[in-house]
Amino acid sequence: MRPKKKMLLILVAILLIPLKIFYTCFNNKCAEAHIRIISENKHILLVQGICYNDLLASTTNLLNKLVDTIVKDELSAHGVIINDTSAVQAFEYNDYHFFLPKERQRLTFYYINDFNDDYLIIVPQELEKLIRKNRENFFVRQATITSDLRFFGERKDELVSIIADPKKELTFLHTLIKNSMHDLHKSCAELYDIQKSEQFDYIPHIGLGRIRVSIIKTLLKERRDSQDSDTVFESIMERIRKETLAILKEELQTRSPQIHFTSIAILNLKTKKYIAEIPLVMKDHR
Repeated sequence: MRPKKKMLLILVAILLIPLKIFYTCFNNKCAEAHIRIISENKHILLVQGICYNDLLASTTNLLNKLVDTIVKDELSAHGVIINDTSAVQAFEYNDYHFFLPKERQRLTFYYINDFNDDYLIIVPQELEKLIRKNRENFFVRQATITSDLRFFGERKDELVSIIADPKKELTFLHTLIKNSMHDLHKSCAELYDIQKSEQFDYIPHIGLGRIRVSIIKTLLKERRDSQDSDTVFESIMERIRKETLAILKEELQTRSPQIHFTSIAILNLKTKKYIAEIPLVMKDHR
């Protein structure tokens, strides 16, 4: 082969490499979405079941006043003095709320960590296909709210109710969605970080709201005698949990603990916005 012709073939081969990478998804699911190749834009997506339950709504409403009362009582009892030099000088302390209720009742089925948003359009498409094929399974019948209250999250600031799943209906849906995302990950290079997404065991739960732990800790540490700040903080959080538990148990006596999903949605945790919501056709749950 002549040297010039050989060099020309090598040059053509080099130029074709990016095209080959770009069309890796041509014959699979990614091609449907006209996806670009790998971006540095990483997000966390949450696949969630949206629901509404009177018991949770009533309990959450009562928590607004309860948490504020507990925190302010405890801070006062442990020598926290609010003045112009304190951490709360930017707001009116008497009108400040230490509890942030959830805007919607939702149960997370699966976390998609470090998601490459170049593939953003394909996940809702895949989820909608999955729901169409398994719609009946999303009408859970025996999942119920329990009085098992815990604090979740990296800062242990989210108060949640553990959801009983005696027939493993929620676990089944979790596995169904997880396997679907695994298949999608195989089709689309660098879709998301599976290991990070599944680093914790799946525990069905619904969040009631978040406690503003940062400002509580800051106020406790501003005291002259602040060596016991961690102990005092833990006692405040435990009092919140116990008094919420008393309210929840009372509500359980008169309200149904069953949960039913009205839609399945995908929340972008970075933007705090839902990128998709797929309604479920209502059916008789009896």
